[in-house]
Amino acid sequence: MITSSHRRRRWVLPVTALAAVLIFGVGATFYLLPRDLTVSGTLELASVRDVDTSGTSCRGTGGFGDIREGAQVVVTDPAGATLALGSLGVGVAKAASACVFPLAVTVPAGRKIYGVEVSHHGRVQYEESALSVPLKLELGP
Repeated sequence: MITSSHRRRRWVLPVTALAAVLIFGVGATFYLLPRDLTVSGTLELASVRDVDTSGTSCRGTGGFGDIREGAQVVVTDPAGATLALGSLGVGVAKAASACVFPLAVTVPAGRKIYGVEVSHHGRVQYEESALSVPLKLELGP
């Protein structure tokens, strides 16, 4: 004959095992999910005739007229597929002919190679390990 206390204890082992599997599974899944990383740094535009530093912020002119606050930053995977979009921050005059723009774009980690392109000025590729420090992109003649 099975007593009521014995019946109550019969479910303890299966429930405990199920809880352990769930906890381990959720923890392992969280650990194995790709993390995000932030591609950050600056873009320096240096040009004697294509930089306007006359206002409170600076921007490109002429052939660099698209380089300004809000200009699109595209980060791609090794095949060239877009992973994330961002934009340049407010330009700060570094000199009479140079303007520096901050950038930061969050992308999924684990792609090994990332391409970074500002506006239409060409993609530069980086290994993932190189993205642990801020990038220093440069444009100019």
